[in-house]
Amino acid sequence: VEKQPGDSVIGGSMNYNGAMEVEVTHVGSDTTLSKIIKMIEDAQGKKAPISKLADKVAGYFVPAVMGIALVAALLWWILGGKELSFVLTIFVAVLVIACPCALGLATPTAIMVGTGVGAGHGILIKSGEALEICHKVDAVILDKTGTITEGKPKVTDVNVISGAVVEQVWKLESSSVPGAVLPAAGENQEGSASKDSAMEPQASDDEKKEHLLGIAASCEQMSEHPLGQAIVNAAREKQMDLAMPEAFESITGAGIITTWKGWKVAVGNRRLLDHLHVPVSQDTEKTASEYANTGKTPMYVVIDGRLAGIVCVADTIKETSVEAVEKIKGLGVTVYMVTGDNEKTAQYIGKLAHVDQVVAEVLPEDKAQVVNRLQKEGKTVMMVGDGINDAPALVQADVGCAVGNGSDIALESGDVVLMKSDLMDVYRAVKLSKATIRNIKQNLFWAFFYNSLGIPVAAGVLYLLGGPLLSPMLGGFAMSLSSVCVVGNALRLRNLKL
Repeated sequence: VEKQPGDSVIGGSMNYNGAMEVEVTHVGSDTTLSKIIKMIEDAQGKKAPISKLADKVAGYFVPAVMGIALVAALLWWILGGKELSFVLTIFVAVLVIACPCALGLATPTAIMVGTGVGAGHGILIKSGEALEICHKVDAVILDKTGTITEGKPKVTDVNVISGAVVEQVWKLESSSVPGAVLPAAGENQEGSASKDSAMEPQASDDEKKEHLLGIAASCEQMSEHPLGQAIVNAAREKQMDLAMPEAFESITGAGIITTWKGWKVAVGNRRLLDHLHVPVSQDTEKTASEYANTGKTPMYVVIDGRLAGIVCVADTIKETSVEAVEKIKGLGVTVYMVTGDNEKTAQYIGKLAHVDQVVAEVLPEDKAQVVNRLQKEGKTVMMVGDGINDAPALVQADVGCAVGNGSDIALESGDVVLMKSDLMDVYRAVKLSKATIRNIKQNLFWAFFYNSLGIPVAAGVLYLLGGPLLSPMLGGFAMSLSSVCVVGNALRLRNLKL
């Protein structure tokens, strides 16, 4: 977003050239860093479902322990004939050693350490619930552009299909006749109808390609789509003079329709051609198919209802994507790739990334339906995406995982935020969740085991067999030691290698 004097800018905005003065309006708790810190603190304060289970168990456990302490004291008093001091020692020892502090600490300490470890690796987990659900995930859906791929596509090929149309636009533009009518399909399109046009210099194939690229780039200037921006960047690298379109319309999942220098120019995928009812020859279909089979996305350029050419754009996959997908699959998770790209290009990228299944030609609003379909099949789904069009799917998923370089709405919609935009962090998030839940279960087991072992000792079972009687003071020490053990076990998560 280009800024003018008086506009608001956010932290991280880039000044390409020159100098400027900026007034700071948001500091302290309003800054991005402070919001990240608050996000982590909120996550550490929210209870996971497993924590609620521990609380529920403790709710029954406490009255039960009080009952056991009372019954044990009465039995020693009535049947054992012991003095009041002995009876009180038994009663207090049982209450003290069975204090469920370890139960209360088992879950929150592990969650606090787990979310802290995640934050240290650039994985921001917004809640204990999200952390817990991650360990049950058995299906991960990855958006293609910007998630599996770099999100920085580049123009690879320019194919002129109707050179006459492109050249005619170039000639009319050069003659400063904006919006002049192109020759009809049956007319002589090479400009040889008159002696004057015959004498005009004809553009070479390279010049026609350059003209086609310039026309497409001019129209794509108002588009925010990565493929459109790739075309614009390619033209700017060639230092082309680009004129802004007079009218601009974005067709979601298809492309753009513009009015440029009086001509109707549309740039987009095959869905856009169907929308405009533009015929495509078999040769053009074959050419586009060949491009798609090598992972390139063909973008059709239509001028005044005629297919003028194809601009191919390719987006390379990230260096870590293949390794990340393999590691995620190694956790027993099925990996899906979802994209609005055409089927052949998507299959090519999916094969390179080693994903299990590819869902292609999906409109933005349909991504959430893909998530819902998998959920109806009984799967616990994690959605990973970075764009505005991923937000509904991120919300629909059991766990929404937003890539940190994505849009604000995606980051707000996600339960987990990957600050480094690295797919390996998806694997790390799932691995961290599994380790944290395993740690919580260990804590709960030892807390219950300790109480199960300590209560009979405090009730005088050893004394009954000729052993020592546990004093309340030692019982208190043992109770404190159990809490220390639980906290110590949770802190072991800090040594987890992600």
